[in-house]
Amino acid sequence: MPVYNSSDQLYDSLQTLFSRIETEHPSAISDVAKVGLTFRFSCTDPLAEIWIDGRQRPPVTSFGANGNRADLDVALSSDTLHEILLGNLFLVKALGAGRLQVKGPLMKAKALADVFAASKVLYPQILQEKGIR
Repeated sequence: MPVYNSSDQLYDSLQTLFSRIETEHPSAISDVAKVGLTFRFSCTDPLAEIWIDGRQRPPVTSFGANGNRADLDVALSSDTLHEILLGNLFLVKALGAGRLQVKGPLMKAKALADVFAASKVLYPQILQEKGIR
C-alpha cells in the first residue's frame, strides 16, 4: 500500500515541507536558483507533479500539471520520493536500481542536494504532524 492515499495528501505534505525549507534553510533554496533550471518530479501511486522553478528569484514550488516544460524531469513513484526525502535512498542509488528515470542534465540535480539534506530533518516531523506513517 502506498504511503500517500491521494495526490492531495502528497501535495499538502510537500507544500508544508517546501515552506519550511524556505524559512528554515533558505540557502538550500538559493542553490536551486543558481542553476536556473526548472525541475519536475512526475510521481505515480498516486499520480502527482511537483515543480521547482529555479528560473524565478526566489525559486517557486508548485504542484500539479501546468503545461510547462521541465529542464530536468524525474519520473518516480511517490514512495520512492518519500524514501529520498527521508534520506533512506539517494538519487544515484535510486537511478541505478531503476526506481527513477531522468531526462535532462543529471549533473544539475546536485543543486537539489541541500534541499534533500534539509528534508531529512523536516520531512519526518511533517509526516508525524500529519499522521502519515
